[in-house]
Amino acid sequence: CLRVLRDELVSLQRTAIIVSHDISLAVDFADLIVPIELMPHTAGNRIGTIDENRILHRDTEGRMVTTTGEFVGDPGGYLSSPLPDSVH
Repeated sequence: CLRVLRDELVSLQRTAIIVSHDISLAVDFADLIVPIELMPHTAGNRIGTIDENRILHRDTEGRMVTTTGEFVGDPGGYLSSPLPDSVH
């Protein structure tokens, strides 16, 4: 289904934003992955935050890389791992 959608978007020169909670699906189909992490906030609430260090995108060779261009061999593992304390 997503292959058909991707092919259609490419043929029409269009862009789509798709939200997925399935990391494997995102890694297989996305050109850009922007993970949103829930962080504690006031009164026990949580808010979604985006850390630019966790954003992945496809380079010209189709590989997933960080915003600094570092190749990520296992994007699923990279996205599933907790952030280092130094990043918070």
